[in-house]
Amino acid sequence: MSEQTLQQKLDAAGDIVSFLRNQQTGPNVYPGVPAEYSNWRDEQRGWAKSAVLFNQSYHMVELYVRGPTAALMYWNNREKSRATFQGGWTRSGDKFTQDGDGYYVYAGRSDDMLKVSGMYVSPFEVEAALLTHPDVLEAAVIGAMDEQQLVKPKAYVVIKQGVSGTAALAEALKQHVKDRLAPYKYPRWIDFVAELPRTATGKIQRFKLRN
Repeated sequence: MSEQTLQQKLDAAGDIVSFLRNQQTGPNVYPGVPAEYSNWRDEQRGWAKSAVLFNQSYHMVELYVRGPTAALMYWNNREKSRATFQGGWTRSGDKFTQDGDGYYVYAGRSDDMLKVSGMYVSPFEVEAALLTHPDVLEAAVIGAMDEQQLVKPKAYVVIKQGVSGTAALAEALKQHVKDRLAPYKYPRWIDFVAELPRTATGKIQRFKLRN
């Protein structure tokens, strides 16, 4: 679907505060705004509607927002402004999945997502699976190239005190993830590290792990 066609659908939706846009390409990916919105009201501002653009055939969507607090542009960065601010909408860069009960679950930032075997993989999902292992204290997952130059998950793991980061434990962690997630999501490599690089606010600095 072209950006022009997408914009026409957005304009037809009216005063929508936010929606989730499907990131797959192809015909009929954007089925239009549902007839029933999930309605709510901000008593201070008075804007009242939200809606979801979501095709049940796909699983990963991106959040776009629209409202009085949105910025206009990135200063002196035309390319990024054009990619982020589309009509009256702001592309957040946040990815979501929809569970079986219809709830939207945060999957991560678009630039953190991994595309493995043609499917999006959330690093948070793999990290959460690793953290359920009794020997794991912290974990961070990034994408790395295998021998065929294909992206696969790679995990950096901080183990608990008194545990040894052995090859046997690495294999056990891989199997632990396989038992909980789709097989293509398991980390192909596991590096044991003393600590993970973080910002002053505690956010993992994935770019340092990629480098």
